[in-house]
Amino acid sequence: MLMRIRTWLRLCPSAFEDRGNSPKQWFSLGGTFETAVLEELEGLGFTGHSLRRLDLEEANPAVIRGPEGVLLQVWLESSDPRSGLSELSIRSWISIPTAVWEDLRSRRNLSLREIGLACWGFLDAVEGERVLSTWNRPAHQKQS
Repeated sequence: MLMRIRTWLRLCPSAFEDRGNSPKQWFSLGGTFETAVLEELEGLGFTGHSLRRLDLEEANPAVIRGPEGVLLQVWLESSDPRSGLSELSIRSWISIPTAVWEDLRSRRNLSLREIGLACWGFLDAVEGERVLSTWNRPAHQKQS
């Protein structure tokens, strides 16, 4: 997680200042996404055909365009030989609004992998901020 946040802060710290225009991310262990995720992506304008094409894509990372932005697919694989566990594959799909994509790709000249890590790092930081904010509220305002 720290590497992803560092990538975001080093390469494009101001890229996501418009929180209303932030990327969205979905994960899958092993690669198959639930129907609800596919329906949500279709709701964002990505066609079923383009999602199936991305699903079959062997390039890593890979990208498809939609009417409001792009969908970036990144596969992350990790294994620790000391753990005795087999390799773990995590598939990430990141929906990036067109304005943010153009900024990252054209203006900042980031690679697809750098864009994936930066978006993921930003979203990690947002989630961390959300979790920590619950600890900063007075006790009578905390949700149980």
